[in-house]
Amino acid sequence: LEAMKMQTPVTSEMAGTVSAISAKVGQALKPGDRILMIESGDE
Repeated sequence: LEAMKMQTPVTSEMAGTVSAISAKVGQALKPGDRILMIESGDE
């Protein structure tokens, strides 16, 4: 994520592949907002 030319790393508690991105360009986010979906590959 990037805001005001500062980058913020995004981490996950599981390994997998990003299957969908739900956050939109310019969207204001708050802690706990879902920004993407991850498929674990274990399915």
